[in-house]
Amino acid sequence: MHHFGLESKIIEHKRKVEKINHEAWKYQKERTKRRKQTDIDNNEKKRREVINVFSALRNLW
Repeated sequence: MHHFGLESKIIEHKRKVEKINHEAWKYQKERTKRRKQTDIDNNEKKRREVINVFSALRNLW
């Protein structure tokens, strides 16, 4: 009987660990998605800046 109590504690602990790992995975995934979006936004911003510079130069001619 005592052995069973220990087994259920181990199972309970495993569940907690799995839940924590899943939360960490979701957080990591979300961060990666946000970082990609930031990179896309930054690239778009740089592209617009380059276009603006070329437009300004073209207007000088």
